Amino acid sequence: MLTVVDYGLGNMYSVYSALEKLSIAYRVDTDGELVSSGQTVLLPGVGAFGDGMRNLRASGQAEALSQHHKEGGQTVGLCLGAQMLLESSEEAPGMTGLGFIKGKCSRLEHGKIRVPNQDWHIVEFNPSYGLSSDQPEYFYFSHSFAMVPDLEESISATVRRGSFELAACVIESNALGIQFHPERSGPAGLNFLRYVITEGAMK
Repeated sequence: MLTVVDYGLGNMYSVYSALEKLSIAYRVDTDGELVSSGQTVLLPGVGAFGDGMRNLRASGQAEALSQHHKEGGQTVGLCLGAQMLLESSEEAPGMTGLGFIKGKCSRLEHGKIRVPNQDWHIVEFNPSYGLSSDQPEYFYFSHSFAMVPDLEESISATVRRGSFELAACVIESNALGIQFHPERSGPAGLNFLRYVITEGAMK
């Protein structure tokens, strides 16, 4: 049974709709009590890093997620949910993230790429993670900060913006951060979401 963490931020309806289209059974957690009941926990999100972490801590969900992670449970983060898997973000100086992935989130630089990075882009997957496709696939992005893991080998997919290459997916141990919105990326996004939840991209 998949557990979806609802901490008061994000496009939860889009996530629920995508899971229902995929016929994936799920339960919604609002206080941390259901986090340990799922082998895989989905942490969606739209909004600011600081607000997200404050809500997770106030609800008890941050502590529950940390325990789930320590016990080997899988956590999949989407957009803001992905960024909160890291240790910190320039969006909220002094605010610590969940720390499941070593690294930080850095502000996208105006003048070098369009900010926010809000559009459909081709994602290049590292085939060693089993996420590759025979043809280019577009996914929907909407973010102003980028995941920058300490370990470059943690980056399992990238997106190119001009001369810059940004992390689109980061895998470290039993945590997967997905910068784009698979739940809003049409058939390609649904296929990708099905894969990471049912096949286990972290296995």
